[in-house]
Amino acid sequence: MVLAGVGAFAAMEPATYAAHRWVMHGPGERLHRSHHRSYVTGEPAGFEANDLFPAAFATVVMGTMAVGFNHPGARVLVAIGIGITGYGAAYALVHDVYTHRRLSLFHRPVPSLARLAQAHDLHHRFGGEPYGMLMPIIPVALRRRARSATIPTISPGSTTTESIPIDRLGRGRP
Repeated sequence: MVLAGVGAFAAMEPATYAAHRWVMHGPGERLHRSHHRSYVTGEPAGFEANDLFPAAFATVVMGTMAVGFNHPGARVLVAIGIGITGYGAAYALVHDVYTHRRLSLFHRPVPSLARLAQAHDLHHRFGGEPYGMLMPIIPVALRRRARSATIPTISPGSTTTESIPIDRLGRGRP
């Protein structure tokens, strides 16, 4: 059962990549556009139409877990649901809380999260890759393109924007 939960957690990064790339930037782009719009305007994000995606995903997971709780032969679905829920919580922490500061829980940079936030900034700044969140893959061509550019960032607890060279990804402040 533990392996099923850990496996579900691990499988969520490629599943999230696929959903982000081919659904949110495909047929679901109308909803997802609200998320990119708030990034461009710099306005604090309240409810975004994009928030319907995690709500829909959570509904599917709750249904899966309900089946697992109520059918003895399907107990593994509970472990899978717990793994998916764990990934969702990690994703929300990194994406919504740390990267987009929808809640002010971080008042100073966290280096491991800063790298993920900066990779996500590349997605917003240049479009396209990286679509993943907890293990983003940044193509070499994008790194080259971005090397001379800067990304505007706001450090947790700050109201001023600074520009950080993109080639510092993974080092220093977010």
